[in-house]
Amino acid sequence: MSASVAGGRFNTASGSSASVSGGSGNTASGPQAFVSGGSNNVATGTRAVVSGGSNNVATGTGAVVLGGWGIVFDNEHTNTTLYPYLTHTQWKERSNRLNDTKTLVLYHQTDSVTAAKILQDQKMLRGTVGMAGGGIYFATSAHDTYHKARAQGTVLECQVHLGRVLSVSANGNRDMGFRKLYHTGYDSVMIPRSGGTEYVVYNSDQVVSVRKK
Repeated sequence: MSASVAGGRFNTASGSSASVSGGSGNTASGPQAFVSGGSNNVATGTRAVVSGGSNNVATGTGAVVLGGWGIVFDNEHTNTTLYPYLTHTQWKERSNRLNDTKTLVLYHQTDSVTAAKILQDQKMLRGTVGMAGGGIYFATSAHDTYHKARAQGTVLECQVHLGRVLSVSANGNRDMGFRKLYHTGYDSVMIPRSGGTEYVVYNSDQVVSVRKK
């Protein structure tokens, strides 16, 4: 089974390759579930991971918690860099706000290999750079993606939860990111450019569905 515990106290590892390293009151159960450090953390399900933080829970296939406090992941492959910034209460408030707004049909173009992966997983991950920082960028028409996209090949039509939209200048704001945007009370960014308006979100849960245009 290869279950292992290293250091700490009241820790439990069960299931194939489950592992607990340090911390207190931590539990790792299920194939390849892993807990490293922190306190009162639980990782359950295949490849669920908790690393650091306190009172965090990762459940379900590929659920991940990296640091933070009081955070719960219960969806498959939940974004690994968003929720460590939010408490569970903040996450629920944000989710409710997004669900209370209508989705907008927006467009994104990328190379055919990446597009195939997005279509298969129905998940879009943010980039590392851009006019409004590392985010997921959209145009308001399929046509506009041809002069905006960094890579071309396939146009994707997406249903996007924008939530509260922050309008910035046509020059954008390269220092923007999820944490900065969240703490100003907004969920997405609008850049009014001469070649067509762009919208930016910073987490995959705001992209509700994706299909090939």
